[in-house]
Amino acid sequence: MDQFAKCLVTTQKRPVDRLLTMPAIGPESNAWSKGADLSNCLKPADYGEVRLRFRTVLLRGAVFKTLYAREFAERDLATTITAAAPPMPLPDWFADLANAQGIEPAATQNYVALRALGACVVQAKPEPVHRLLRAEAGSDQENAAIVDVTPAISGCLPNGETLRFSKQVLIGVIAETAYRMAQMRTP
Repeated sequence: MDQFAKCLVTTQKRPVDRLLTMPAIGPESNAWSKGADLSNCLKPADYGEVRLRFRTVLLRGAVFKTLYAREFAERDLATTITAAAPPMPLPDWFADLANAQGIEPAATQNYVALRALGACVVQAKPEPVHRLLRAEAGSDQENAAIVDVTPAISGCLPNGETLRFSKQVLIGVIAETAYRMAQMRTP
C-alpha cells in the first residue's frame, strides 16, 4: 500500500487532494476510488489485468505517511509540534465526520476516538512517531518504532476505553495527525 500511495502522491495530485479533504470514512470516501484513474500506479500491462481492492481509510493513512515523509522527513517532529507553547490542543479535524452523510454513529465515534488517540500519541512520543513515519512498511525500523510508540497508546486511552484497530490503521491515524500538526506548526 505504501508504494501505491507514493505513486499516487507523485502522479495523481487532484484525486489525492480530494481524498484528503473528504470525510475519512463513509460512502463518499468508499466511492472515491471509482472516480480516480489509478491505473498508472498499478503494474504494467504485461502482467495481465491487475485489480486492486482496498479500504480507502488504509490508503488515506498511507498517503498521509507518504506526504509526511516527503515534507517533514528532515525536520525534528518533537521540535516542530512543541515549537509554540502551550501544548497543541486537539484540532477540529473531526468536523468532516460531523457533516458526513450515511455514516453509522458507532463508526463515527470509533474513528473520532482513533484520531484523538493518534493526536495524543504524536504529542506523547514525537521522536518514535517521526521514525515510524519515515520507515519502510514491514521493515525492522518500522517494527522498532511501533515498539517505542506502543507504551503511549495505553496512556492515551481514557480509563475503561477499548478500541480495536490494525497496525495499518494505527499508523494511518498517527500519520494524519503528525502531518497535520507539522503543517500547523510550520511557517
